[in-house]
Amino acid sequence: MNARKNLFQIVTALVAVFTLILTGCGREPEVEPLRIAFIPGGDIDTEMALFAPIVDSVSTQIDRPIEIEVATSYAAVVEALRNGHVDLARLGPFTYILARNEGIPIEPLVVESLVGKGTSYQCWLIARTDAGVEFDWTPEAASQLTLALVEEGSTSGSILPQAEMLQYDPPLGLDSWLKLVWSGSHNASIAAVQERQVDLAFVASRRLDAAIAQGVVAPGEIEVLWSSGDIPNSPFVARSDLGIETLRNLTFAFQHVPGEVLAPNIASFEPAADSTYTYLYRVGEQVQALEAR
Repeated sequence: MNARKNLFQIVTALVAVFTLILTGCGREPEVEPLRIAFIPGGDIDTEMALFAPIVDSVSTQIDRPIEIEVATSYAAVVEALRNGHVDLARLGPFTYILARNEGIPIEPLVVESLVGKGTSYQCWLIARTDAGVEFDWTPEAASQLTLALVEEGSTSGSILPQAEMLQYDPPLGLDSWLKLVWSGSHNASIAAVQERQVDLAFVASRRLDAAIAQGVVAPGEIEVLWSSGDIPNSPFVARSDLGIETLRNLTFAFQHVPGEVLAPNIASFEPAADSTYTYLYRVGEQVQALEAR
């Protein structure tokens, strides 16, 4: 009797084990989430409110979770891509160039096409209209003026302005100004000019346009003293080691984000390639040549 009871218990236990094994075999393996980081451009809460629905749409289309990482600086995003802490990122245009030049294995997926603006913007040197600021790119003029830049990795808030300063003879440097302020964001630079904390600031044209559209800056309150050529908009990039299929799926998903999900100022996402940023590669080469002379 005991032997039969023991045999029954053994058989029951084996059935339970096999049931668990079979159930486990039928289960879909857990998918590793992708992680995306954004360079700081303005108010973080506002930025995330605009981009989180876009990320959710892409995640749904590729059937894979995507987690958003909030970065504190341009350099932090580059380092996160370098060490594999994030898989995707929205980079500044020149930040993308720097990352590629440093050998970080990334591929551009798409570039933003903005409503009424297309896939490019400009770097603007701005001042209060009522301040009557005159600037002729000489060391004498700079020594009488205060200037706001964004942060070292910003394309229009630092790199292109410094490249332009080097074009003149004698060239201007960061120490040419009466006072230099690193504001941390384009919005902060615009506010610094508005509030007369600085005389001048280099900012992205799209940031000033947005501030005017939102009523933060009154029409005519700020004037543009200088404009760069066209700069390709910020790319969304991915680490190359995600594989060709995943890269293609991500590109397709960005291009097919529904219009009602897109941020109000984004018309669409267009395919991007390394050649999209040829102009900025040339700017980088010019800067190196000018610094070496």
